Amino acid sequence: MPVRITLVPETGSTNADLAALSAQGWEEGHWLRAERQTAGKGRLGRQWQSQEGNLQASTLIR
Repeated sequence: MPVRITLVPETGSTNADLAALSAQGWEEGHWLRAERQTAGKGRLGRQWQSQEGNLQASTLIR
């Protein structure tokens, strides 16, 4: 499985973005990384807060 990495400067949620991009046909193994995330979600629907510069990413696995 090839790995592809896409870096975006800012997003609400890498997980939400990757789910939408998956529906548009992005392939398994794609990795979406953001320099800043403003509306991340943690476990059980909790808010996820992370400082700018930390690793904020999601990987598409089917």
